[in-house]
Amino acid sequence: MKKLCLILIILVCACDNGGDNNQNETKKIISKQKMSLIITDLMLAESYFQIKYSVLPRYKDALLLTADSIFSKHNISSAEFDENYSYYLNNKEDLLEIYKASLDSLNLKHSQIGRQK
Repeated sequence: MKKLCLILIILVCACDNGGDNNQNETKKIISKQKMSLIITDLMLAESYFQIKYSVLPRYKDALLLTADSIFSKHNISSAEFDENYSYYLNNKEDLLEIYKASLDSLNLKHSQIGRQK
């Protein structure tokens, strides 16, 4: 859980929040299911880099590039992710559902890998 918080803090701090000129414009909310998929991908990426390099300064830049590619894969920008993550931070029950779904997905992947060995 500490790892996930760390990656999200890095992403929030590193992402460009430019273009706030349209603050009154209605923002499209990413569904809980899609946010769960994105967070799952981010958690897998961070796990990979943490295992490979063990300390954040060694893998921070690579992780940020990978996060950008994950956002592209899901057809969103880092700013959209930040906005939606902020939205879900204010909707704690929804955020809890997102993390539960992500953890379930990761556990399923883990058990599938265990069966292959």
